[in-house]
Amino acid sequence: MITPDENKCLRDQLGVSTNACDSAAKQYEDYYKGFAALDTKSQSTATISGLVLAAVAAFVKDGRIPVLVSARHWWILLIVAPPVTALFSVIFALTGAKVTEVVVPFDAAEQIREAKDLAELDCEEFSLAHVLNYYNSRLDHWNNALASIESCVIDKAKWVLNAQITMIASLALLLALYVIVLLKS
Repeated sequence: MITPDENKCLRDQLGVSTNACDSAAKQYEDYYKGFAALDTKSQSTATISGLVLAAVAAFVKDGRIPVLVSARHWWILLIVAPPVTALFSVIFALTGAKVTEVVVPFDAAEQIREAKDLAELDCEEFSLAHVLNYYNSRLDHWNNALASIESCVIDKAKWVLNAQITMIASLALLLALYVIVLLKS
């Protein structure tokens, strides 16, 4: 038989566990928003890098690039650098977008099974301790999900940052190429 003090303690523990589950859900949602934002940045970076590749192709098609190559051989480095860095940017961005292996924060089937098991207990067997155990198992799952998405967001952010850095380099090199083509014309 549970004493009134033990019952109060279980109610307090249940409140703490419920609050912790709510906090974990909010934190996971924040991580997920960052995760989605990184995907958007990854796609944007790949698109802009694709435009750099198209711009270099337009320069080559225009006929001005062969004139630079015939003038001095070191111009080849300036001509090749923008598309190469843009290509690396696309590779980094696509790799960042591919980072998606995350533990789902909830297991609905498992929760439904546990809730049904609790509901099937008769009133004499049912106790706050059962509910507390239910929430504690939810907390364990939330803990794994938060660790998983945090790791995933960090990995994704590193790839996207590298993609953005190489994209900026390719844009700077493209600008230098454009200025030189204008000056040589």
